[in-house]
Amino acid sequence: MKKLTRMQSTIFTFLLSIIGAVTNYAQIVVGQDTLVGNEWINYDHSYYKMMLAEDGLYRVSYDELQAAGVPVQFLVGAELQVYYFGQEQAISVSNSGSLSS
Repeated sequence: MKKLTRMQSTIFTFLLSIIGAVTNYAQIVVGQDTLVGNEWINYDHSYYKMMLAEDGLYRVSYDELQAAGVPVQFLVGAELQVYYFGQEQAISVSNSGSLSS
């Protein structure tokens, strides 16, 4: 078996440390729990993903939601929530009751 030079050994150690950092970046250990970032999800609720081209202020209408396949007839404005990377975002709704066009 060929012995590694000091430079090769340093590069090998560096690469191993990068691989270790990349594979563990999404986990947080809190006491006995390992968190992976999806703890905010309530599996009894329905979620719809909206893709945005850029940051900004957006208005989404009843008709746009309905056209996208969201069952708007069952939505209540006061119960709507928006999440971005697991963090709830502030929103404003025009009607806190049942939505309508």
